[in-house]
Amino acid sequence: RLLKAKPGIEERLASGEWSQVFLELTSDDKSRPGWVAADLEPLAVPALQGAGNFSEREGVCRQAGEWRFRSTIPALMKFLEDEAPHVRLAAVDSLAEMRAVEAVAPIGSLLADPNAKVRTDAARALFVLQGKTATERCLPLLDDPDPAVRVEIAEMLGEQGARESAPALVKRLTDSAFFVRVEAANALVNLKVDAIAPELMTLLASREARPQAAM
Repeated sequence: RLLKAKPGIEERLASGEWSQVFLELTSDDKSRPGWVAADLEPLAVPALQGAGNFSEREGVCRQAGEWRFRSTIPALMKFLEDEAPHVRLAAVDSLAEMRAVEAVAPIGSLLADPNAKVRTDAARALFVLQGKTATERCLPLLDDPDPAVRVEIAEMLGEQGARESAPALVKRLTDSAFFVRVEAANALVNLKVDAIAPELMTLLASREARPQAAM
């Protein structure tokens, strides 16, 4: 059906354009008659294997996840070590999208990635794949040198209801970054930890935090 719906595909695949063809087809309207996911999935692994520049690699990784082509999981796991941060991000996000629990270990290694966004997305993926079980592994990111990472990790901990993270969140109430302090306070409120009331009152009483507390 695929070859009939798109004249010229066979010749292009024969010439090695797997990635380009895959991106064209998966980026098209999914409701278009003529093919279904089952027709496209056989192209996915060769497309990943043949992806060239970083933009192509990123695109194929993302489309594989968007279409939930589970046959691509082993290939996607290899892209977790790609030299381009955007490609590593795409692989992490797609593996999380497909609930690929077999990728927990390699995704966990990205918590120490040099790229802040990769570290954050790796933590988010672990929470998707493991739920609160990922708390202990992700908790050290509350001490990450990048305040944007600390903000997002505090938010995730609050969303997960990870009460064991309360002591570490309390320490973030005196963080050097304003939004980290605010997000730590929000997380602690979500966790309903009564013992931190004095620390929260101190934060909310400060002139700097009052506008946020009123929101």
